[in-house]
Amino acid sequence: MADTVVYLNPGSGKSTGVLDLFFSRLIKTLEESKQTKAGPEQWVGTIRSFTQKGVKQAELDDSAVFEILGGFDPKEKITKEALIAAIARRMPRIKRIDLGSAQYSSYKNIEGGKYTERLYVLSSEAMTADDEIENLLYRVEELGFDPSPLMEDPFLVDRLEAELAMLRKVRPDMFDFKSHHYSDKVEKHGKNLMAHARMSKADGLFFVEEIQSDWAQQGRRHDWSSGYPKAPFVTNTEQWAGLVLRDLMQTAAKDPACERFAWLRSNMRNGWQSTTEGDDLQTFYDTIVKKLAQKLIEKAGGRITNMTIETKNGPKDVLGFEMTPKVREALQEAMPLYSRDAVLTRGMDVEDPLRSAERVAVIRECTEMLGSAQSIRFVAKLYDVAQGIEVPGRYLNGGITLSLRARNMDRVARHESWHFAAENFLLPHERREIRLSFAPGAPLNQ
Repeated sequence: MADTVVYLNPGSGKSTGVLDLFFSRLIKTLEESKQTKAGPEQWVGTIRSFTQKGVKQAELDDSAVFEILGGFDPKEKITKEALIAAIARRMPRIKRIDLGSAQYSSYKNIEGGKYTERLYVLSSEAMTADDEIENLLYRVEELGFDPSPLMEDPFLVDRLEAELAMLRKVRPDMFDFKSHHYSDKVEKHGKNLMAHARMSKADGLFFVEEIQSDWAQQGRRHDWSSGYPKAPFVTNTEQWAGLVLRDLMQTAAKDPACERFAWLRSNMRNGWQSTTEGDDLQTFYDTIVKKLAQKLIEKAGGRITNMTIETKNGPKDVLGFEMTPKVREALQEAMPLYSRDAVLTRGMDVEDPLRSAERVAVIRECTEMLGSAQSIRFVAKLYDVAQGIEVPGRYLNGGITLSLRARNMDRVARHESWHFAAENFLLPHERREIRLSFAPGAPLNQ
C-alpha cells in the first residue's frame, strides 16, 4: 500500500479554518494590527509587543522576523502585507505521512482494528534554498535562449545573480536532520523527521501507541551540536508534542466511529516490553500530554480521566477522554484551502456556503490530477510581494496556494496545477520548449 501524504500548512487566521497550532499567531496578530506601514525599527517595537497578545517567543525566533526586518534599509517604509508575505515564506511547512507499510506493528498494545504509523516531516530550509537556487539558475539559463524579458527589465540578470549570491552565502548554515528510527521510510519524503506517532483504532477507541521526536531527543542529548541542529518546534517539547497531539485528536474527532481517545502510560511503551517508572517518559505521557490534551478540550466541557481499556496484555488503566458531541465539534475544523485570476471585489463573503462547496470540488479535482502528495493551501488573502499586489493564487516550492477571494477558484487551481505538472512531470528540455513557444512574439503568443 502506498504512503498517504498531507501537508499541515500554517494558515493566516480564523477564516482559513485551520486549528490554532496550524496557523501562525504572529501573522494573525499582524493582520489584526492597525499599523499598515512603518520603518523596520518601528515594526520591531510593534512585534515585540505581540508577546503580550499570545505570540510565543519561540515563534518570533523561528520566523526570523527580526532578521528579515534587519535586511531592509532603515529609512524604508514596509507595508504590513509585504512583511506578512516575507514572514510566511520563512514559516515551516509540515508534511504528514501515513505509512502504507508499518514498521513497528509488533510493538502495538491494541489487538485487531487498524494500526497506523504517522510521520511528521519538517520543511527543510536547505532543501527550499536548493529549490530556489535551481530555479534561479534555470531562469538565468532561459535568458540565454530567450532574452526578450531583458527588453522590459534590463537589470533582471543582476537581480537574479544577487539573489543567487545571497542564497549561496546562507545555505551552509541551514538545518537538515536525518538520524532517526524511520530513515529508510522518510528519505523519499524529505530528511527532517520532526516527530512520529503510532496509533490503533478498534471498537470505538482511538489509542495513541507512541508520540516521539528523535530529533528533539538527540538534539538535547548532544546539546544541539553539529549534526543535531536547532529548528522550529523541536527545541520545545510542548511545541512539537502539542502539534502532533492536536493532529491526532483532530483525526479522531473526524472519525464518526470514535467514542473514546486515550494514550499509553510510560510502562506500556513498545507493547508493554518496558516496566520502567519514574523516568522522563512517565512525565511526558502522564503530565505533559495530559496537560496539552486537557487544554484542547476543556472549553467544550471535556475532561481527562482514568479509563480502562483492553490490551493484548489484558485490561489496563490509561488516561483519556470521552468523544462527546461538543468535544468532537471543538476538535474539528474545516480543511484550509488556498492563482492568478480576478480577485473578488470587496464586500463579497469568502465564507459563503457555495464557496465551501467550490473548495471541496477544487481539492477533489486537484487530487485526481496530481495525487495525494500535492499540497493545496487556502488563505484569506494572497499577495505577490514583488509586484505589491493581491493575487488569486500561486505555485511555489511544490505547493499550490489559492486565495479565498479568487473569483474563479477552479480556473485558478487548474492554472497553478499546470505549473506543478510542468515542474514535476516534464523534462528540462520539454519545459524550455514550451516556454519558448509561448514567449512574447512567438507564434502561440501573438
